[in-house]
Amino acid sequence: MLADSAVTGDILRRSAARSPERASIVSSYAELDRMTQQCAHALAERLPPGAKIGFMLRNSPAYAIGFYGAARSGCVSVHVSPRYTPSELAYVCRQTGVETWIVDAKTRPTAEATFHELGVVPDPIDASSFDAFLDGHPETPVARTIRPEDLFCIQYTSGTTGHPKGVVLSHRSRILSAIAAVEDIPLHAEDILAVTTPLCHAAGIFTWFQPALLAGATSIFLRGWSPKELSTQVAAHGITGAFMVPSQIAMLLDEGDFKGLDGLRKIVYGGAATSQKLLERAEAALPHVTFVQALGSTETGHLLCQTPEERRKNPQAVEKPGPRIEHCLFTEKGEVASPGEVGELAVRGAVLMEGYLDAPEETRAYFKSDDGWGFTGNLALADDEGILTLVGRTKERILSGGINIYPAELEGMLSEHPNGARFKRVRYIFFVDELPKTGSGKVKRNLLKKNYSGSV
Repeated sequence: MLADSAVTGDILRRSAARSPERASIVSSYAELDRMTQQCAHALAERLPPGAKIGFMLRNSPAYAIGFYGAARSGCVSVHVSPRYTPSELAYVCRQTGVETWIVDAKTRPTAEATFHELGVVPDPIDASSFDAFLDGHPETPVARTIRPEDLFCIQYTSGTTGHPKGVVLSHRSRILSAIAAVEDIPLHAEDILAVTTPLCHAAGIFTWFQPALLAGATSIFLRGWSPKELSTQVAAHGITGAFMVPSQIAMLLDEGDFKGLDGLRKIVYGGAATSQKLLERAEAALPHVTFVQALGSTETGHLLCQTPEERRKNPQAVEKPGPRIEHCLFTEKGEVASPGEVGELAVRGAVLMEGYLDAPEETRAYFKSDDGWGFTGNLALADDEGILTLVGRTKERILSGGINIYPAELEGMLSEHPNGARFKRVRYIFFVDELPKTGSGKVKRNLLKKNYSGSV
């Protein structure tokens, strides 16, 4: 795939050299490579190595060109949701010290309101005039030394508790993650892939788009998500694969009109828990589509996939990480879990984040064993062959009748059968108009606990 000395810009360089005329997000990989080089020079003229460049815009070619241009300039990209409020954006500005932002027409008002609140006047780069920003700059590599261990990205979590955390990432970590995703999913140069989730999220950019680029596949950005838009783009571009969060799959099924989706062959899903019933509905409605679950996190990047074959053997099993990712399950006592025993999934190696930005206590908590293991917060058990079954999160463990149970068990019990073990029975039910969710579709269980635990 790539040498150990590779950096992020080499992903694009490799695919452009291998298949220069293949379509990418612009006319060809060669054209994308050329524009990215120009972007790197334009950014290097403004900023020194290591400077922070903020990204607050919707999916677009400018986003991708800016991302790889920043990586090739030796700068550090900082990614936030285009839905951030001025106060949320101000928090990131203060924490990171971003020196310039790339925005678009929709996000520029929020950015300007934030800059006014902070009393600073940065020089934002507008994606709507990105061609002018690139124009006249060299198409050769920027003369800066960039090493695999250098920092190149700060990805903010879509966490369910408190302020989002800035996850600090090296070039090497996300190259290894991309390689693992290409091999596990798998992805191929012949694929034409819909990018339906925001690039500001780890799933959008590191589970899907960067692996697609590494594979040399064609990527089609959907600026706005809707089932109709997906059908239109699949029919127009011959899209063969897409990444979706479960809520998008549900919307697609609820729409009920699958015209134009005949060419779709694979849907990779992740980012939030997915019920077995939803998958059964999806496979019945789209029998020509293979559904592959991808699991990972902002801190680890891609970890593993659940294939349909494994899911049919055991709906709860999620395979095991590939050979590039070292993993282990540890009990509450810090001992290696035996087969069938619940433990916390830990990962070790270069694929991991460097730590949380300006959050030493949270970083120490993540690397709590002090020997390189990063503790993901996922609770799982493994069978004799090492196949993992996820059972919940460490922060969501419920003690009932002296026995540990997990929200996933209760949710599964409710969706599958009205009868359950006594200690797992739901004691109270609250009817709400909408569940609080993160941008990537995860239920904010901490808010549910906060809002309703005092009512019982």
